[in-house]
Amino acid sequence: MPKEAALFSHFAFIRTTLSARSPIQHLTTILLATFVLILSGCSSVPPTQENYSVDWQNQKTVLEQLDTFKATGKIGYKDPEHRQSLNFILKHSNSFSELKLLSVFGQTVLTVQMTPTGAMVTNSDGKVQTAQQANALIQNLTGLAIPVSQLPDWIKGLPTQADNVTFNQSNTVESLNKMIDGRDWTLSYLSYQSVMNKQQSITLPKQMLLHQSDTEIKILISKWIL
Repeated sequence: MPKEAALFSHFAFIRTTLSARSPIQHLTTILLATFVLILSGCSSVPPTQENYSVDWQNQKTVLEQLDTFKATGKIGYKDPEHRQSLNFILKHSNSFSELKLLSVFGQTVLTVQMTPTGAMVTNSDGKVQTAQQANALIQNLTGLAIPVSQLPDWIKGLPTQADNVTFNQSNTVESLNKMIDGRDWTLSYLSYQSVMNKQQSITLPKQMLLHQSDTEIKILISKWIL
């Protein structure tokens, strides 16, 4: 079916469904439909395979020295019980990291703050919980299994503490594997982009796919600020 016809059919179904539902059900249906469209769009457009060839040892040194940055983009989360499409803002400076997850309407759903000594998670109701690790806190508050403790390094393409690492022909990380909290996670780097840092161009990830068993997290980084 042509893409335009598929989209028309999809929205026609939504319109018919909404007419018989309550306002709460309307909102739920709209959010789910938006998530389905985002995921279908991501799957229909292959990642850009541009050539960002690097010397890995130099690249590794550059990434290790990149200790202050901000990344924004979208996260698509899917497991047997949840489907979520969220925007994200990740700020990192030295040993402090802050991850904000926002709804498609810009409302903050979750804020995670991490330091070497612990983590603090605040949900949309203002409920605050603290622990040594953020991963378990997020799952307790939201039901979502997201390994955020490793995110500040992995999002740069730096495979810190990975159990296994593979490289592509450009000498950037193609995938990494890590056992986290009893779960075997694999992170695939689908595409990279060139980002300017002062007078230097740095190769950083653009699209990633993080998955374990029946949980899948798609990450699209739309903007880097270094």
